[in-house]
Amino acid sequence: MSDMNEVTKGIGELLISDVLSKHGIRRENTRQISDEQKQKIRELVKDLQAQVDEFMKQQAVKTTQVPKDLHAPSEATDAANPRRRR
Repeated sequence: MSDMNEVTKGIGELLISDVLSKHGIRRENTRQISDEQKQKIRELVKDLQAQVDEFMKQQAVKTTQVPKDLHAPSEATDAANPRRRR
């Protein structure tokens, strides 16, 4: 999972730097933000990461569960095959 986080982080950094470069934004001409604002951004990112992780866990559970009706023969199958015993 750590490798996936590194890949995601790298892609995010690449996209952000590309957008900033496209619009002519350089580190020299940006304004400084306060420590309080930095902390709020960190908290937002941490919260967003937790939400993404929870979503990914739910998706993993959904994709690994097989509906019960796929394992059990249906009544239509039983009716079509009268020699089959119940």
